Amino acid sequence: MKSFAMKNLNLIHDALNASAIVAITDAKGQIKWVNEMFCHISGYSEKELIGKNHRILKSGEHSKEFYQEMWRTIAQGKTWEGEIKNRHKSGQPYWVKTYIFPYQDSETGEKEYVSIRWDITEKKEDEVNVNSLMDSAMEGLMVYNLNEEVIWANQWVRDIFQKPVIVGESVGDLFQGQYLPFSNNTQELRLNHDTGRVFETTTNPFFWKGKRSFLVTIRDVTERLNFEAQMIQQDRLSSVGLMAAGLAHEIGTPLGVVRGRAELALMDVENSEKVKNHLIEIESQIDRISNLIQSLLQISRGSNEAKTSEVCPFQVVEKVKSFLSFELEQKGIELKVEVDSKLKVHAEFNSLFQIFLNLVMNAIYAVLAKKSSDGNQIRIYSQIEEGALRFVVEDNGIGISKANQAKLFVPFFTSKEPGQGTGLGLVVSRKLMRSWGGELEILSEEGKGASAILSFYL
Repeated sequence: MKSFAMKNLNLIHDALNASAIVAITDAKGQIKWVNEMFCHISGYSEKELIGKNHRILKSGEHSKEFYQEMWRTIAQGKTWEGEIKNRHKSGQPYWVKTYIFPYQDSETGEKEYVSIRWDITEKKEDEVNVNSLMDSAMEGLMVYNLNEEVIWANQWVRDIFQKPVIVGESVGDLFQGQYLPFSNNTQELRLNHDTGRVFETTTNPFFWKGKRSFLVTIRDVTERLNFEAQMIQQDRLSSVGLMAAGLAHEIGTPLGVVRGRAELALMDVENSEKVKNHLIEIESQIDRISNLIQSLLQISRGSNEAKTSEVCPFQVVEKVKSFLSFELEQKGIELKVEVDSKLKVHAEFNSLFQIFLNLVMNAIYAVLAKKSSDGNQIRIYSQIEEGALRFVVEDNGIGISKANQAKLFVPFFTSKEPGQGTGLGLVVSRKLMRSWGGELEILSEEGKGASAILSFYL
């Protein structure tokens, strides 16, 4: 059994000698023994090394604190692990992956240290080449750990943050609290720099030197956003012609009615009942013009004018239900509300009221167009799914054809009868939702009703 153990020990000894750089030093760092690999990589002979301090190999790469931490670790009887840059006898540097194991000599009782090293010079040179390549990249690359500390960054990142050294910095501090760590979503950040530039970050989890980390890609998207803003402005200006044509018809029609009714009122001035009816019609047409003007004002305003606060959608929906209660009752339509009263969103109360009102009015029209008095129903409900808080206005009306679905958000398009709608309700509603960071979608199948979905992203 003893001979078997010795045989295994010799095998381990031979294997280490063939593949690793091994040395034994005393408690003061004096070299007591080295193997052939140690002599080969250092350029020194065994005779030149024995009795010498390990300082003979120092390259000057590492700080005094680096070595103090190493000695403190092994003096406590713990194994030290790290990468050390040494210097060959010729002056040529080389890197070694190092493990130092403390132990006590069984014969003398003296504390000694066994160091086992592997040559990683080629690996370190590859890292330098990769870092050089990354530094020349036209975008920022940064790595941080699970403690949200930066452990590597290229020159682009150091220039953006105007810091010569960025390793060890907190990700949250660098991005001024805007960045969401551990997220694999793309985020848009506006940093408080004099340049006023905007950056887009994409985060991906990966393993850096064997440890779970996160790679952040940072792109300057200022020019792209400026271009998009110009395109939006051009699109808005180009739509003025379309709006003008629609406006001429939409305002011209009720104005003609107003003029005609006014003339009739003058003719029937002696008949008070007829005058009253004419004036009611005039009032109705004036309201229609007023609503159209308000819609046009909303669609022309920038989204940053919408002041948001915490709003309870349940209260908004209840107000809409109360507002339309007479019409719903008269037309035999049931409006079911299944909205969680505890939910809150960031929006503007009156604007959200207008959105729900538009959607319910559209649903009423769709239900009545079905020309059936059986089970006419509109349902408003809430749900949380896929990282969003959603409010759905669902009807069992006639649905929307595929051809019309493609035009739903085109200004002045409407499938309703003349005088029943301006074609701006959905346009304004989507614009408002997007100004709050949300979205409005319409899902429908012809003949099977429709669902208008308001999404507020969490």
